[in-house]
Amino acid sequence: VSGGGSGFPALNDAGVPFIFVDNAGAPNCSGCGVSNGVTYYYAVTAFDVNAPGHGPTSLESAKIAKPVVPQAAPGNISITSSTGNGIFGRGTTALTDLTMPTLDATTGKFSKKFPVSTALSVSAAALPIQILSGSGAASVQYDSSSLTAVAGAGSVTFTDWFTGGVAKIGIPQVMSATAGTSAGGGAFPAVAIDSALSSTYGGGNGYAVGGAFSYQRQAAYISAIWGRGCINTGFATPTGKAAGQCFFFGPRWFNGDNETVSNPNVAAPNTNNTGATVAASYNNAGALTGVATIHHPDSYGYITGANWRDVELLLAPFATASDYRVYWGAAGKIDSVIDLTYNTVVPFKTTIGSSWGILNASAATVAGSFDLRPELTATDFACVAPLPNFSAGGKPTCTVSTVLSNTAIPGPIAFFAGGVANAKTVAAAPNSGFGLYLKGRTYMFELTGGALPASGTAWTVRDYIGAVFGGNGTDPACATACQFGTYAFSPPIPAAVGGIVPPVTAALPFTAPGASVQFTYNVNNTTLAMSNAILAKIHTVPDPYYVTSAYDIAVNAKDIEFTNVPAGSLIRIYSSSGVLLRVLQNTSTTNGGIVHWNVRNRTNQFVSSGVYFYAVENGTSTFTGRMTIVNYASTVQ
Repeated sequence: VSGGGSGFPALNDAGVPFIFVDNAGAPNCSGCGVSNGVTYYYAVTAFDVNAPGHGPTSLESAKIAKPVVPQAAPGNISITSSTGNGIFGRGTTALTDLTMPTLDATTGKFSKKFPVSTALSVSAAALPIQILSGSGAASVQYDSSSLTAVAGAGSVTFTDWFTGGVAKIGIPQVMSATAGTSAGGGAFPAVAIDSALSSTYGGGNGYAVGGAFSYQRQAAYISAIWGRGCINTGFATPTGKAAGQCFFFGPRWFNGDNETVSNPNVAAPNTNNTGATVAASYNNAGALTGVATIHHPDSYGYITGANWRDVELLLAPFATASDYRVYWGAAGKIDSVIDLTYNTVVPFKTTIGSSWGILNASAATVAGSFDLRPELTATDFACVAPLPNFSAGGKPTCTVSTVLSNTAIPGPIAFFAGGVANAKTVAAAPNSGFGLYLKGRTYMFELTGGALPASGTAWTVRDYIGAVFGGNGTDPACATACQFGTYAFSPPIPAAVGGIVPPVTAALPFTAPGASVQFTYNVNNTTLAMSNAILAKIHTVPDPYYVTSAYDIAVNAKDIEFTNVPAGSLIRIYSSSGVLLRVLQNTSTTNGGIVHWNVRNRTNQFVSSGVYFYAVENGTSTFTGRMTIVNYASTVQ
């Protein structure tokens, strides 16, 4: 409890700013809106409410009523603005590729990299252009995701981390393994106000206009557990294909800018259909110079579904659709990994996350590992932190925590199919190799002759979200059960048609560290030099002023407004015969452009019906206007 004898300071007015948005005329808002020139009263209060179970009392700051009079701006204040949205990586140029690639029906190769995601959107809570100037942006950047829990075969719980303005924001998420989408979002201080302009309206300094962001995530069987997505018909079935004909899936590696290998994923034995425990080939993820085998372990394809799908569930929060380029340095060190789709640097981490890292056989200890052998197998990825902290279903268990490296050290490796227990007994591969974790995917590389790539070598991998239907399996165990014909692709979102569109179904994940979505604005807030043309904007409301009886308005409270009047302007009101009746002046210090006349002359009597003239003067600029008054004759003054 604050105040009193507690020793803690009492609640006080800390000057917390707020913005009122006039929604007059908005849909379902017939009672909204304020009127210019009318005095309104408001109060802002702060609450300090006790947590449940800690007593019924709450603290509330004093409600101090304050008046405010909305006014239209004077004619010499010019405010123009424009807004936009964009997705950005490292550069200052917006990423505009929103076109989905096509899939070659004969070769199964994608025509290009996948587009940037539209799943994240950013906006300002309001855009008060009166207190903004110049260009700026409300920006939200994706930073990382961190695992917190897993329910085997059910869901994974994690936190998505964003930077909104200067604020770090964590959004808890629960991703289902088998159904639906999830959404999240938050608020952040987005746009810094112009202190000089703010003070004109009585506002404080150092505050920012609030921003908001929202985003969408799809279920894990769409983004990572592709085999389960196929079995559970999580993808739309393309024309000419049957549900479930989408088992030849996975990323594909290549040298250069586009895919080089036809039928890149058809080596999988499809354990769901055949129960195969031995694969004729583990080379199921493209081709690279100097690499004998590139293996992407997956559930339902090579590994019995329940044995590996919980690993894929834990990795699902980090996956997205991107092209990644791996740049090799000297002595097996990877200098950098670049996300080509989002133009960002993928960070290196020794743990599993929104990052990359090399898994060497020398780092995967025998004792405490699942396979209990010196050769590196895919099950050793389950020993990399934080995966050992989570136990679920058929996931391989580890009692040690293995760390990833940025340098490859070729060592003995082994490939397996069927149940994860087979990893303990399969023969080692002929050549040495290493493992690589990259943004939610795991890979095993068998090097030709065990030789590392030379310094300057670049490898590219195309990762995607969606389902590849078709393909004719080459594994003998799948000779009859896996002949699906030509290829077709089922994307998780419809193709964009001009501009950024919101996701309609499941969206490509926005999980590229360092990528941001920006709500941009440009405001030109200027005070124009005085001129006759500016004063010519002044007019009276209403015109004609028309009162037919005492019932139209209080007989002793009448009002005519002069609008668009620049501050400091003098208004002289004359009768039609040239008699000066009243002198008014705009003395507003808050950019108000309204001057009220109570329809009385200098002796405080209501003027009679007739035509009147007004002359406005501001510096050397002048303007003369005319107004008509039809007044109700009343003896009440």
